[in-house]
Amino acid sequence: MQRDSVIQVTLAEAVNTFVRDVHTRQLSPRTERFYRSELDHFCKWVEGEGVSTLGAVTADLIRKYLLDLAERRNEGGVHCAYRSIKAMMMFWARETDGDYTPAIRKVKVKRPPTDPLEPIAKDDFEKLLGACGKDFHGLRDGAILRVLLDTGVRASELCGFDLADLNLADASLLVRRGKGRKTRMVFFGKATRRALRKWLGQRGDDKGGLFCTQAGDRISYWALREIVQRRAKDAEVDAPGLHDFRRGFTLAQLQAGVDVVSISRLLGHSDISLVSRYARQTDADLAEKYQSVVDRDENV
Repeated sequence: MQRDSVIQVTLAEAVNTFVRDVHTRQLSPRTERFYRSELDHFCKWVEGEGVSTLGAVTADLIRKYLLDLAERRNEGGVHCAYRSIKAMMMFWARETDGDYTPAIRKVKVKRPPTDPLEPIAKDDFEKLLGACGKDFHGLRDGAILRVLLDTGVRASELCGFDLADLNLADASLLVRRGKGRKTRMVFFGKATRRALRKWLGQRGDDKGGLFCTQAGDRISYWALREIVQRRAKDAEVDAPGLHDFRRGFTLAQLQAGVDVVSISRLLGHSDISLVSRYARQTDADLAEKYQSVVDRDENV
């Protein structure tokens, strides 16, 4: 496709083609939904400015859009919008062998702050477990909470587990639907194994999702969020984010002396540098590990 043709491509068509490429590359459904949602929002705003084609989108128009977003979103939310627009425009640059020059190249935005992410507090985790009863939902939710913290899996990966992925004999779960379609094995301890055994006693041995509703339907990501929020309300604690379990797992592995390469593999990361975001220490982490040199030397 030549430059003149690209300029005339409607923005809606440009987005559809890009999202189709995302789907063809078999990126995760969540990633595809993210791009679709962000770019549809961008298209609607741009069309409101009287612009309908890809070639008519200028760097200054993108800046105006991001400034408008900044009135309703935090820095992280604005950066998400920026990344999605950049991904779509850079795709078109590649698609046209460089005939199209992305306007986004002229736009610079501040990276969002990378403050340490708080893990789920141990006391809060225990209270969440205490809020789970011994009925169908209680045993299921208790097993879910333990698996999240004990394995460090992503929320979407937990929802993707099938019964066939569970091996109680060696206390492992096979992640078939990991990020980037990568397969890996994760492991869990004795308490989680006991909780899973009790859950299976309620669930039965029907094929399908490991964690399901009473009707047998696999739980969704949004259902998982609702489960955690509901248990937090029952336990009278602040609802943790689903990623808080993942960071709690990472910090526990580091404190146990597990090397970062192994932790990265357990988390499903291809680069050990990605562990640093989860492992970055908070003030509380540092205070807990602090040892006074003066006190030690003076035998106080």
